[in-house]
Amino acid sequence: MIPNILSLPKSFGIGNFQITFYALIILTAGLTALFYGMIRFKKMNLDPTRLENVFLVAFPSGLVGARIWYIICQFQTEFKYYFEQSFWTGLGSFIGIKNGHFEGIAGLAVEGGALLGIIVGMLFVHFRRKEMKVFDISDVIVPVILLSQAIGRWGNFFNQEVYGQPTDPSSWSWLGQWFVDQMTIGGQFRTPLFLIESLFNILGFLIILVFTLKPVKEKLHLAPGTTTFAYFVWYGLLRALMEPLRDTRYIMNNSISVTMSWIFFGFGVTGIIMSYVYKLYLRKKFHLHGLDKRVAPNVYLEYCSDNYIDYDFNIVLKPGHTISKTEDVINYNHDENAAVNILLEGRTKHIPSEGNTVLAAKSKNARPRVTPKVQNPLAHASTKTTKKTQTTKKVETKKKTTSLKEKKKENVGKRVATTKTKKPTK
Repeated sequence: MIPNILSLPKSFGIGNFQITFYALIILTAGLTALFYGMIRFKKMNLDPTRLENVFLVAFPSGLVGARIWYIICQFQTEFKYYFEQSFWTGLGSFIGIKNGHFEGIAGLAVEGGALLGIIVGMLFVHFRRKEMKVFDISDVIVPVILLSQAIGRWGNFFNQEVYGQPTDPSSWSWLGQWFVDQMTIGGQFRTPLFLIESLFNILGFLIILVFTLKPVKEKLHLAPGTTTFAYFVWYGLLRALMEPLRDTRYIMNNSISVTMSWIFFGFGVTGIIMSYVYKLYLRKKFHLHGLDKRVAPNVYLEYCSDNYIDYDFNIVLKPGHTISKTEDVINYNHDENAAVNILLEGRTKHIPSEGNTVLAAKSKNARPRVTPKVQNPLAHASTKTTKKTQTTKKVETKKKTTSLKEKKKENVGKRVATTKTKKPTK
C-alpha cells in the first residue's frame, strides 16, 4: 500500500512565478516523442538531429491548435461573456487575460493539437527536408503521439480534472490509498478516466508500433501512410467511447468533442483506403510521382520502397545492386540534396542530383524502357534544342545551295555576254 501523504500540489515556484505540473508533463510528453523519433531515425540511417527542427515547428503548432480548438468548442459557454463586454476583452480572454490581469491559459483540446501539429510537421518535412519521404517519417512519428498523450493525461491527475462519474473506491484500492484520496473529489471517489485513457493509448501505440517495423511492413505490403492514419482510427474511436463517460462539466459544448472524435475515426479509415487505392491503382494509371522523391532527371526514389524507378515505374536501381560492371557498386547517400555517390573503379564520384542523367542508362537491372506519354521536362527541353539546331542547319544548307545556284547563273550570264561581244572570225 502507498502511504497516505499530503494532497498533490498543482504547481511550484517562488512568489507569483509558478510552474504547473501540467505544463511539465506536457513538455515531457513532447520530448518523449522527440527522443523516440531520433532513435528510429538512427535505425533508418537518417541523421537524428534532422528531426529537431521538425519538433520545434510541430510541437508549438500542436499547442496552438489545441488552444484554438478549445476556444471554438467552448466559445458559447466560456468566451462569449468577455466579448459581450468588449471586443478586446474577448481577445484577451483567448490568451488568459481576464478581469484586467493575466490569470493563465487554461483549456486545451487534444484533437486540435494533434491535427495542426501533424499537418505542420508533414508540410515542414515535405518542403524543408528534401531527403526524407513524408509518409516514411509520419508512419514512424505520428503513432508515438499516442504515447505522448498517455503521458499527458497524467496532467489531468495533477489538476484533478477530466474524471468520470462517482463509483465505489474499493474496485480501485489496488492503486493504493493515496491514489484513492487524490481521486476523491467533493466527498466522492471519481472514476479515473485519465488513467483508463492513458493505458489504452499505450496499448494502441504498442499495436501500431508492430506495424511500423520494416520486416512487418514488407511482409504485409503495407501502403505508406497506413500507420499514420491508424493513429486517427485508434484515437478517434477511443475518444468517441470515453467522452460520454466523463463528468458533465468536462464534456464540451453540445458534445462537439464526440462528433470530432468520430470525424477522426472516419478520416483515418478513409485515409487507409485511399493509401491503398493510390498505391495499387492511381499512381500507375496516371503516372503520378507526387509522393516520390526526384533524385535525377527521370529517376525517382519510390515512396513505398527503397527502389529507384523511372517515369514508367520500371526499377532502375536497387540498393547494393551492380550497374555497368561487377565492381561498380551503387551506394545511396540520403543527404540534403538527395545526391548519389557512385563508387567507380575504386574512386568516389559525387554526382549532383540534377546532373545525374546516366543512372537509367547504366543499370543492368532496368527493364526495357517504354517511352512515356509525357516526356521529362529536361528531356523535352533537350529535344527542343536539338530540333532548333536541326532547323538552323537546314536553313544554312538552303542558303548555301541558293548562293551556289546564284553563282552558277551569274557565270552562265557572263559566258553569254562574252559570246555576244566577240566578233565572228573571217
